[in-house]
Order: sequence, then C-alpha cells, then structure tokens
Amino acid sequence: MNFRKNIYTVSISAAMLVIAGCGITPQDEGLGDSSSKAMSGVVVDGYLAGATVFVDVNENNTLDAWENRALTDTKGYYSYNPIDGVNYCELPETDSKSIHCLKAPAGYDEVMVRMTGGYDLATVEPFNGTISMKMNLTSVVIETPVAATPITGLMSEMTAEEQAQFFVDEGLTTTIAASDFLDYDNSLTADERKILLGLALKAHKTADVVAVLLDEEFDQGTLSGSTAEGGFFGVADGVPVDGSLYVYRAMVEEWRQSSGTSLSTILSSASTLESVINRARTAIEDGPIAAYNARLSIDPETGEIDVNEVQLVAPGAGAVASAAHAALVVKIANTVDTVFGSGVTLDESVTGQTDGTNTLPLDITSRMRAIDAVVSLTRNGEAGSAVDNAVSLVSDGAYLDNLRLASVDMASLKKKFIANPGTVVAADADFSGRKAFGELFGSQTDSAFTPTATGASVNTEGFAGNTLALNNTPSGQSAADEVSVNFMGAAPDATGGKLTIDATLIGGDFAKTDPDTGVPAPLELTGTWEQVDPYTMMMNIEVTTGVFQPVIVKPNETGGYYFDLGGEQVSWGGGAAQ
Repeated sequence: MNFRKNIYTVSISAAMLVIAGCGITPQDEGLGDSSSKAMSGVVVDGYLAGATVFVDVNENNTLDAWENRALTDTKGYYSYNPIDGVNYCELPETDSKSIHCLKAPAGYDEVMVRMTGGYDLATVEPFNGTISMKMNLTSVVIETPVAATPITGLMSEMTAEEQAQFFVDEGLTTTIAASDFLDYDNSLTADERKILLGLALKAHKTADVVAVLLDEEFDQGTLSGSTAEGGFFGVADGVPVDGSLYVYRAMVEEWRQSSGTSLSTILSSASTLESVINRARTAIEDGPIAAYNARLSIDPETGEIDVNEVQLVAPGAGAVASAAHAALVVKIANTVDTVFGSGVTLDESVTGQTDGTNTLPLDITSRMRAIDAVVSLTRNGEAGSAVDNAVSLVSDGAYLDNLRLASVDMASLKKKFIANPGTVVAADADFSGRKAFGELFGSQTDSAFTPTATGASVNTEGFAGNTLALNNTPSGQSAADEVSVNFMGAAPDATGGKLTIDATLIGGDFAKTDPDTGVPAPLELTGTWEQVDPYTMMMNIEVTTGVFQPVIVKPNETGGYYFDLGGEQVSWGGGAAQ
C-alpha cells in the first residue's frame, strides 16, 4: 500500500465531488439561502470518531456537493460535545475544530441525517456502512445531542405505528428507541441495554456484510458483454458509497411481511435471511443501478442510447445464490446471540476504556471486539476456517479477558486469523507487550519521533513539537517514499493540535513534480490531530478545501508505528511491517 497514493486518490475524489457541484446552488435544490439551526448528535455502533455526518436533503443516500456535512470528534459527537462542553458551531471558521459543526438547511422541519466512515472507538477499526436518522428540527436543542444508532436507521424506514409494533416484537418500548445503549448514565435497565446492543449490532453488521457480498456481484461493462472490475457502490459520482441502506430496507420489508416475528429472529434464521438478501438485491438493481444506467445511457444531445460507449452496470459472473450468502452471514447473528443473548450476564464492574459520555465496562468492549473479528473476516471473504475459528473463540473466557486490554490491536489480531486459519487460540489475543506511544518516543533509532526544533528534546508526554519522519520502500519501487509529519499544539505536552504533512510521491500516475524543474516535489497536506487513547492518534487531513479524511496512527507490535487509512495499513520502524 502507498499511503501517499491513497491520500492523493482521496484528494482527487474529493475534488471531483466539488467539481460535480459546480453550477448547482442551494436555490437549485430548494434549500434556501443559507444554513440555519445547528443540530447536534452522537453516532453509536460503538462510538464513531471521524465519521462523516451529512444532511441528505434529497434522500438519495449520497453526499452531494451542496449538502451540509461535518466530522464527528474523537468521542463520536458533532456540533456539541457534552463531555468537554464545547459548542463547535460557536467556534470561528478558522478554528480547526469547526469541522465538527453541522447545520441544518433553512426551511426544513425534518431532515434525514446519515453517518458513514470513520473509526469505531470500541475496536479502533474502520466503520463500514451507513447509519441513518430522521431528525425533527423543531425540537432540536444544541446542548442535547441525539443518538443515531442502527436502530434509528431501521426506524427511519417505518411509520410511527410500525415503530411501536417493531419494539413490541423485540420486547421493548418506543420510549427508548433512540437511546444511546452505551451510555451507562442513562435510565436503561440491564436487560433493555443488552437487547438494544444485540439488535443494533446484529442489524448493522448483517446489513454491512450483505451489502458487500451483493456489491461484488455487479460488473461495469458495455452492453456488448465486456466486463470491468466488479463492484458498483462508491465507484462514481452520484453513486451511494455503500449499499447497506438497501439491506436495511429489505430487513424492514421482511419484518413487515412476517407479522409477529421479531427482526432479531429473522436475522438469526438462514431461510428468512435468504429472503432479506433477495429483497436487497432487487432493491439495488431497481434503484441505484437502474438510475445510474439510465443517466449514463442517454446521450443528452440525441436522446438515444449509444451501446458502444456507455459503461453500464449489470450482474456479472460473480453472482452467488442468496442461500450461499445467507449461510455465511447467519454466523454473524448467531455470534451476536452468543455474546449478548438471553442467559448472558454482563460484567459491568470492571471499567477502564473511556468511550463517549462514560467509562464503558470492559466486558462490553471485549464482546464488541469479538464480534468485530467475525464480521471483518466475513466481509473480507476469508476462508470458512478463519471465520469459524473467530466464532468459536467468542465463548472462550480467556479470549474475552485478553480483548479487555487497552493494548489490544484488532487489526493485528485479524491478520493472525488470516495467516493461521483455524488455529488461533486465546493467547494470540494477548497484546499486553505492545508499547504505548509514550513508551516509544525517543526509544527508536529508525523512523522515530524527533524534536522539530534543533537542540530540543523529544516530548514524551504528547506529540506537539515532534516530527515523525517516515521512510518506506513500496513493493516494486527502488526508491524510498519520504514522509514527514509535524505535530503542532498549544503546549509542549499537547495531545491535540494542527499538523502538516510533507510527502514525496515517487513515480507513476500519482507523481507530483515541480512545474519549473520537473523534479519530484513534496505533496503538502494540512489538518488536525488528537490523541484518542495511549495507543491511538487520529489525524484529520484536509484533502481539498473543506473536505477532511481521517487517518489513524497506532504503535504496532514490533516497536514501530502504522498508519491506517480506511482499513489499509502501512508501517514504519520497529521491525516487520504489519
């Protein structure tokens, strides 16, 4: 992986998003002249840091150039953070934290808000899929953030009467519908919290994986039959970034047709899950794919179809029977039932990981991590033995105990499942020897943090004032990429602030050269950084004006560091790369 290449690709995509909006004004979409009321919330799967939150005005499940957006902060909040008491919408635009402010378009009483991307703080792994929530703006109070969860995503597809019945089927009431099930300061009972946790995780993880499996079935090719790389979502302007919304809708429709059967039960049965998958496939074909093909196939000048020029999307050779998909995905629901189902007693006595508004019981955190391993391996198409191995360990007390440790690195654990399918044991989840950032500063001789100022000492309390000089030779290249990240803050021991990145791009389509000399020149990027916990730092990099890309930095097991850009990792220092 070429970290600079990925950042540059994101920059191009973001620039295309801006270009796509050229000539389109708020008035064109009926949004009014300006944004008005600030709307605040928190995004919960675990809490999502660095997630993009946007007002989907036309409800097309796509972040259009004219739609208001923001990033969640490192605790999962946007617009207002009740923990720190910060109203991001009151900050000047020059303040780096103003990127967390989301304002509603003027003239609306209710809007659809969607959240995608970022990192789940329970696992510190990339969040996949989309969470939705209908928000009534007439009752918005900035100091009272509203929780958006997979359950609010389901509710956004239901009438008020259906919502009430939906919760009755689950043994709950609609009064707790939008509850933050990870907030241990609210009034949820232990049973209510466990049911909400299980339902939310089962629904979203299933929706995410089904969307990935279905996406792989579609190819772009001309009508004459040639095919290109598989996949549809997120590949072009105007295309939703993922297909999970259509799986959510299929779940609700299946529940609607299965009178008296809870959604939890539907998702735990391979036969009913197969029906959900069939519904989702049809919805994708008849919805976004049909719209995309119609838009591409009509010549705006002649009004006719040019079958030799347009690249249409259609089911390809990779199509798989829904029963086969269901056999894979039902393992996720069954894993959630094992981890949060009836008969399971959660240990709330041991705390330690601060997440959101409170300190989460580590038993909850470890169980969410165990589920994440199963989900990630399934969505990545790993062999059954790797998935079954991860499933078998969720009932292992020693495994769950190891997953309680703050030093756990889920990315490395999942690589162990892939490298040794079927043979991973509880001890492989023990990352107690992994060093935190504070233990690594100044201890390396290769690619270490070094003081920015000549003669200064390495700051062992935070990143501010340090430079992380990284060197890596990508596969197939003889010259080394060079990256220098400078961390700035208000004080020598600051754990947040601004940053600059200077990177030399070597060769290929992504090379950047000085127009006067023709010599490769540094790619300069700016942004913000904040230490999330002793093992995690998040950088929000401005890839084009007003558009930010979150990047996670972590210490690896071998004494070095690695960068994670949406699930792609590259390491420097400390021995073998992750």
